[in-house]
Amino acid sequence: MALLFVTGTASGQQEKPDLTPQDFTFRVQSQLVQIYLTVTEGTRRVTDLKLSDFQLGEDGTPRDIDRLDSGTVPLQITMLLDTSESMREALPTTQEAAVYFVESMNPGDRVTLIPFNTDIRKIPQLTDDPAPIVNAIRGTQARGATKLYDSVLSAMKHLNGKEGRKAIVVFSDGEDTGRGSSLNIVLSAAARYGFPIYTIGAGAGLKRDSLKRVLRQLADINSGKAYFVEDPRDLRAAFEEVASELRSAYVLNYYTQAPFDGRWHDVKITVSNPKHRVHCRKGFYAKSGNSGGLLTDLGEPDSKVPVTAPGAQSAILPVEERSARVAAAEILKAPLAFRDVDVKPLRLFASRDSSERRKEDRRPVFKVESRFVEVPVLLESLNGKELPDLTEKNFRVYEDDALREVAFFSKDVTKQSISQIREKALKKVSSTGPAALLSSETQDLLLGRYYLVLDDLMSETSAFLEGKKAAEKLIREYHNPLRPLSVHFTSQGEAEIAPEPNLEVLLERVRKASPRADRDLTTNDNIMTVYEAYLIERGDRRTMELAELRLASNMMVRYRNELGEVEGQEGTSPEVIQTQVVNLSRQLLMTNFGHVSRMMDGLRAVVSAASADPGTYPKVVVFISSGFSLGRGSARADLAGMLEKVIAQAKQGGTRVYTIDASGLTVDEPLGIGASGAFLVRNPHLSSILAEHSHSWRQDRQSPLGQIADETGGRFLSSTNDLAGAAGHALRTVGQLYYLGYLSKQPADGRFHRIRVTTSLDGVRVHG
Repeated sequence: MALLFVTGTASGQQEKPDLTPQDFTFRVQSQLVQIYLTVTEGTRRVTDLKLSDFQLGEDGTPRDIDRLDSGTVPLQITMLLDTSESMREALPTTQEAAVYFVESMNPGDRVTLIPFNTDIRKIPQLTDDPAPIVNAIRGTQARGATKLYDSVLSAMKHLNGKEGRKAIVVFSDGEDTGRGSSLNIVLSAAARYGFPIYTIGAGAGLKRDSLKRVLRQLADINSGKAYFVEDPRDLRAAFEEVASELRSAYVLNYYTQAPFDGRWHDVKITVSNPKHRVHCRKGFYAKSGNSGGLLTDLGEPDSKVPVTAPGAQSAILPVEERSARVAAAEILKAPLAFRDVDVKPLRLFASRDSSERRKEDRRPVFKVESRFVEVPVLLESLNGKELPDLTEKNFRVYEDDALREVAFFSKDVTKQSISQIREKALKKVSSTGPAALLSSETQDLLLGRYYLVLDDLMSETSAFLEGKKAAEKLIREYHNPLRPLSVHFTSQGEAEIAPEPNLEVLLERVRKASPRADRDLTTNDNIMTVYEAYLIERGDRRTMELAELRLASNMMVRYRNELGEVEGQEGTSPEVIQTQVVNLSRQLLMTNFGHVSRMMDGLRAVVSAASADPGTYPKVVVFISSGFSLGRGSARADLAGMLEKVIAQAKQGGTRVYTIDASGLTVDEPLGIGASGAFLVRNPHLSSILAEHSHSWRQDRQSPLGQIADETGGRFLSSTNDLAGAAGHALRTVGQLYYLGYLSKQPADGRFHRIRVTTSLDGVRVHG
């Protein structure tokens, strides 16, 4: 299901006139202006006012108020959380205060978390369940620099076009150190967007007046508020105050006929009760159609430029580097919503004689523009079977529950970029009728997430190299901005949540990877395997005696037990051989415990990142490994509990894990390449035991791969040398991408229109 926000205008356009002038047709556009405000009486917030209680004037002229949004309209909040290195000590307290803020929201309210340091991430809340956002807050880590200004710009761009009472809440303990945008740009953008900004400053940074000044300027630009908390333990009270004010706020909506000149226009809002005081911004900038209005502030040769809106607190700021122009152009791409005004009262007669007017007396003709709406979707199989290829006849598209004809269809989404498909779609629909405008581009839309994990700690060298080849092929075939595929390695203790959009970066990461496995754990080159070491710990006498014979043969000493004998020098006591075998088995178990624990930490980091993703789309981990021994029931090295935790986390976050045995169809070899077979000369009957142990060891390594796949709803794929094909089958089972498009004739009223897509197949879930 998707939501369409029509940002264009379905306007009246005059048909091509004849040589003789006829009636004139006029088109008047108005911009939607939204004023966020609070009303107080003394220290008490007033929350029960109605539309009739407000009066509005623009540039001294009374204007009609179109709509008043109050407490019944959900909040749309972006919460910016500073997670830079300076937050290391205060982060736990800050996290709990932020969690309290999120949990205090009402049903229907939405909070988008934007943690920022050197990187800026965006984690939206898609349902009333706050758990994904809460988990993301608690999962943040302190590191890197402070990109305060870039994160505020990102928040404003995210809120633009959203529906509801919108506001930005910023927490930071330090000034911007990210070397990105400037305060000048941020304040200018805020004056144009109009979203209120609530800032909370805390920690040692408050000792610097410069930080307080920055946070006050951000808050004052649109009548937000700035809070300063010296003790981090008092942060909860500050967040509580912000939440209370947000719930009491109004949003006043009206349409202005101000020209598209990019100029400032004063707005004055009053209420009927003289005891009430209105807190809001003092006006707005008209839409200019380009970024010139904002760039004017950056083009002055003077070293100080005023950037605050008229009527707001004055701020004299230094001009920043030219790179800020890029940010200015970016943030002003999205236009303000506007609508057509009734043209009938504005019709004029042409200067013609009366006979000509009588002859051509007829009503004006209007032409409605069509808008192309793109609807990328992902089909998820609910029965674990790979879906067949579908055509446009298998799909139905509904707009506000009304069936729409599919004007464009493509199933080559994984082979082409969205921009390429979009260009083809617009070309096709424009060739069959009047030129169609794109309603809005699909930006920041995720239909699924794939996490490819290569086990470089426990995979045998040749198997890992095959896994790398498969990974490169999977990246080229399945990585897509709508359903990104990220690459991870078990030797990494943490996993980034944000996907890597650059295909070449992913491929280079795979090419540079090298195996880190210990041959003692992945081969049978020594006197015993990990599997046999666990058998010895459990008291398996036959395995113990087999290891004794192999050790004695390697030492070239004479030795005999119930299982057989080997030739060599005399003088070594049986106790020495037996003690060495026990010590070697224990050492091997401890080495296995350390490597598998580290491998499990790497896998758990990826599963945690996937589970923390708040999206309702499919989240799939593809784990390519040669397998590993858990040592279930071992007194010293039982790793089953760690696997259970990984499985529990995946199930809690709705993450499916598909596992692939990287060993493929390799034959189970009783002896490794580096092993000595001299002990078999006098003991050929031991070959059957070696073959039995080799087969059992492979099953032991595959067991955890099968368990994690079965219990998380994935599949375990083995007995294949085509690792890429096996992984591709798993990914196609999870979801297939399609690109649909239709022509919409909805009026440009600035409202949301719900889009629903269905298919003729059973056992399918549509994500879009």
